Amino acid sequence: MIQKVLISPLGWAAIICPECWAVSHTKPGKELQHIVLERTCRCGAKYQVIFDTRSEHRKECSLPGILSVENNKITVEINNISAIGTYFEGDELNLDVGSIYHLKIKISEQWIDVVVRIVRVNQKIAGVEFVNLGYNEQKMIESYLLSD
Repeated sequence: MIQKVLISPLGWAAIICPECWAVSHTKPGKELQHIVLERTCRCGAKYQVIFDTRSEHRKECSLPGILSVENNKITVEINNISAIGTYFEGDELNLDVGSIYHLKIKISEQWIDVVVRIVRVNQKIAGVEFVNLGYNEQKMIESYLLSD
């Protein structure tokens, strides 16, 4: 099992050995974040960690979505979602970082329409943040995040 280690806003992380419970503090650089790393404790225990800087919980999912790009509707699959954004896949996404689009997401048999800003993108995947999320949409997403 991989131990997720959160990084504080000041850049520090506390790693706890799963065998002896020894705590070590570190300040991982950006090159060590979001990748699986092998660790060996003083006690000899070997384990894996991943340093995570996310501020909000993300839920893995497979939700249908429709991205409006100019006059085109692109069908996408939402792969994970949080209170502040989502990650989705679609065929040939020709999007620019910083661009703003409308995204419809089907959550619990109901469609919500949100405005998103592209944060990361390549040909078939995109990470977006919600822009001015409405109260009802926010509550639906939060409810979904808390569901099993």
